[in-house]
Amino acid sequence: MSGAMEKAIKKEAASLPNSGFPVNDRSIGEILVAQGVMTSSDVAEITRYAEAENMPFGDAAVSSKKIRQEDLDQALAQQYRFPYVKPGKGSLSKELVAAYKPFSKRADMFRTIRAQLMLGAFKNEQKVLAIVSPSKKDGRSYLTANLAVAFAQLGKKTLVIDCHLQKARQQELFKLVDSPGLSALLSGRNEAETKATRVEDVANLSVLQAGPAPGNPDELIAGEGFARLIAAARREYDIVLIDTPPGDSSTAVDWIAARCGSVLIVYRRDVTSIAEAREFADRMRARATVVGTILNTN
Repeated sequence: MSGAMEKAIKKEAASLPNSGFPVNDRSIGEILVAQGVMTSSDVAEITRYAEAENMPFGDAAVSSKKIRQEDLDQALAQQYRFPYVKPGKGSLSKELVAAYKPFSKRADMFRTIRAQLMLGAFKNEQKVLAIVSPSKKDGRSYLTANLAVAFAQLGKKTLVIDCHLQKARQQELFKLVDSPGLSALLSGRNEAETKATRVEDVANLSVLQAGPAPGNPDELIAGEGFARLIAAARREYDIVLIDTPPGDSSTAVDWIAARCGSVLIVYRRDVTSIAEAREFADRMRARATVVGTILNTN
């Protein structure tokens, strides 16, 4: 095995106490044969070489140039049932580093946030979280999407609801086809056809798109239909993450916060002023529990 990759995956497996992180019983050699990058005779040859050199099988396979490091990484990910998208494959936006580069420093940040949530706000029954910020381009959508991938990789049945009805981004990030979406659902149109879309490249993850931009987004979010949607999502999914419009553009974020019960605030370095941060935090505390704040340094 690749020592660095194996350590990274084991660290991920141990990120929660008693998580029961599942492991595939097949050997690395069997998985590589199933992937079509190695033959059974190759496995026997590499096994002899690994024993002679006292090396892990995966490292021996890479060292002998039978496979590439990325082939081994994929096999390890399968063995530990930790799926990610192979570079150059999949249809997701490259902004989803949690999917494409799950062991990078940036992806590790999302796992850290995930662990803090699982050991804190999500420890009890609360499992719906709105990602909010005072102004546009603070990084709400980026954080929401990558955090959703991280939860899905942990085996949690995860739903993203895009509530930024005027300038939605989740459809672009996950490269989804058009859907009637949330706006149609809340306005009572196409209700039978409106449902969350499964993300093919990320197991356990679904997205309810924003849908066509309506003329009355605040009123739709304020309605009882949105409250019923959140209640239903709370019952059906392990984790529900809400992408929201910026706080300075509408009152929709206030309604979303109140319906969800918990918010994670995102500020942007050199953009959000201290006064603005304090004012927005006070505003959110009046609506919901603030589980934490994130300072976006990008």
